[in-house]
Amino acid sequence: MSRSPRPYEIAMLKWLKDRRKNQRIRDEFYGRIVALSRHPLPYAEWGVPDTLEGRFEMLTLCMFLVLERLRRAGPQGAQTAQGLTDTFFADMDAAHRQLGVGDLKVPRRMRQLADAFGARLQAYRQALESGGPGEFAAAITRHFSEHAGDTKVQSMQITDCAISLLRELEACPPETLLADAGGILSCNRQ
Repeated sequence: MSRSPRPYEIAMLKWLKDRRKNQRIRDEFYGRIVALSRHPLPYAEWGVPDTLEGRFEMLTLCMFLVLERLRRAGPQGAQTAQGLTDTFFADMDAAHRQLGVGDLKVPRRMRQLADAFGARLQAYRQALESGGPGEFAAAITRHFSEHAGDTKVQSMQITDCAISLLRELEACPPETLLADAGGILSCNRQ
């Protein structure tokens, strides 16, 4: 004869179901951020190098825009931001392992990426808060030009696009942003 589930069993099943759902939403949201960062325009016309470093810079900038919006979306926004950041670093870890970086070198490389990621988030936030678009463009130039070689990165185009996207994200109510799994992140930008 079967017994009815105990309250803690029901709670555990609900927690597991919610966790899977949240992971799916987070993965979809992160997938849209990655797709946005891989839009061909910055690479083809704005001088962003289509290299690992250039892609890291674009992905970091796109992550910054979304994380900046989520930062102002209350506790659920903070939780989603942390989940996206965790997904980002899990993706970076997996990518490095696929590229053949040895198991002993991956943790050191991840610390370097975490430092670079954090420095860029801080630089972009400070630039926007203190200097506006000009300072933001200077921060973008500084980080993107490190990897561009002789190619001139058109940082004003990148800045204009980034500020436009940030305004779109800011205009989106938090509940819509969080429920739509990044639906506002359109990859059909010009």
